[in-house]
Amino acid sequence: MVQAIVRALSTTKGVPVTELDSLYESINTEAVNSLFGHAETRHTAICLEFTHQDHTVTVTQSGAIYVRSSDDEYG
Repeated sequence: MVQAIVRALSTTKGVPVTELDSLYESINTEAVNSLFGHAETRHTAICLEFTHQDHTVTVTQSGAIYVRSSDDEYG
């Protein structure tokens, strides 16, 4: 899951993955992988949202990842 989040951030920002700050500065990546793995085995719906480098990242149980500028309004 974490690798997919990094790719989504890279694509949205239009920069190579190597130019992104580490996700470790925003979230515990091991916990994210564990959380989604546990939810999958329990068939539990979850949604995770956090901010990284002025972007809000939303990850759903189905694996959908949404990245938007933190300046954007919900809409």
